[in-house]
Amino acid sequence: MRNSHTDIAAAAGVAERMRMAIGRLDVTDICPEWTVTVSVGAAAMLGSSPAELYSAADSALYRAKTQGRNRVCVAEEVSKSRPISHA
Repeated sequence: MRNSHTDIAAAAGVAERMRMAIGRLDVTDICPEWTVTVSVGAAAMLGSSPAELYSAADSALYRAKTQGRNRVCVAEEVSKSRPISHA
């Protein structure tokens, strides 16, 4: 049996590495004053339907955007998510 804590921690780690890599993008050739950021909602699928997984990740993404953007929020449950990082 898979461990949901491990799976969500792995998803959060991937999301955080993506956030950091995107933040390092150099777009000064497009517009010198621009920076690129990303908000990510991460969720793990353990006994959930694809629709529940999507809903949980979408909820976490919305929370990331409302808590200041450029961060990763992890959906622990469909109704509960927590931020794990921010810039």
